[in-house]
Amino acid sequence: MTPTQLKCAAQHFGPWWVDASWMANALAAFRAGVFGPTAEELPRLASIDPAAEGRILDAIKGFRDTQSRVLAFDVPPAGPDDGAAPDPGFTMHGSVAVISIAGQMTKGDSSFGGTSTVRTRQALRRAMADDSVRAVLLAIDSPGGTVSGTIDLADDVARATTVKPVWAAIDDLGASAAFYVATSADRITANRSAVVGSIGMVMILQDSSKMAEDLGVTVHVLSTGPNKGAGMPGAPITEGQLAVHQELVDDLGRQFVSHVNERRGLKLALGEGAADGRVMIAEKAKAAGLVDAVQPFGDTLAEMQGALAAEDAEVIARARVQHEGQLL
Repeated sequence: MTPTQLKCAAQHFGPWWVDASWMANALAAFRAGVFGPTAEELPRLASIDPAAEGRILDAIKGFRDTQSRVLAFDVPPAGPDDGAAPDPGFTMHGSVAVISIAGQMTKGDSSFGGTSTVRTRQALRRAMADDSVRAVLLAIDSPGGTVSGTIDLADDVARATTVKPVWAAIDDLGASAAFYVATSADRITANRSAVVGSIGMVMILQDSSKMAEDLGVTVHVLSTGPNKGAGMPGAPITEGQLAVHQELVDDLGRQFVSHVNERRGLKLALGEGAADGRVMIAEKAKAAGLVDAVQPFGDTLAEMQGALAAEDAEVIARARVQHEGQLL
């Protein structure tokens, strides 16, 4: 594995807040080689076209170094020759900045695409500092992602709502970590076909000790404590180790539910009702209090723009009355 691939892989390690069915399908697709040629296939492709290997790696595994620039929260500089301004990370629709959260969410950039929560935080901060931006709309179509980076992004969204209106529009999928972030917004909408929820935490441990035993292999894990090294391939997983991992799952799950309850004014209980890990269509999500309205993304954008226009009209009216000497 190349250094670039290692950096990319590191973005996917650790616990995830993600829709379980999406993760299962993604892993199956990765193992089937859907995301590009395997390392074994590259030499064959290179023998046909000597430049193929480099082009394929650039196209499929084009991971940029996030350590020196992205994780430091620096604004990427313009190129040395083009003089172009850096991409702000949002698109303007009138005075509304639309920030996209699409695909799986990881802290840094991933060669599999998706959304970097660090880059999204950068975009949000630029929008907050831009006087031409009067409101922000998060355009969400995501199954969730890593716990790492999600809470920081959600906290930034919550803080941003104290400066400018921030809404979230779920377009087809807003699950797990993506929903966690959405709940920090002032208002959440979802289109009719949207799937919303997946509140909670899941972790999978594989006990391959029986396989190792059948192969005549004994795995010894030497560690400073019974939970250091738990889950090593070929080593048995004890009931005590399972209990420790379950505690971690419960802690992260409670944190998720607590955040949703605080931001949405709900009283969900971990593992029950809408907080039992289920996803639901938009209408049921609205009935459960997870979203505020069921409507297309375009209607949400128009609603936000209309609210800003109404605010302008009120300011103009008040200024006119005050100018005429009649205080409201």
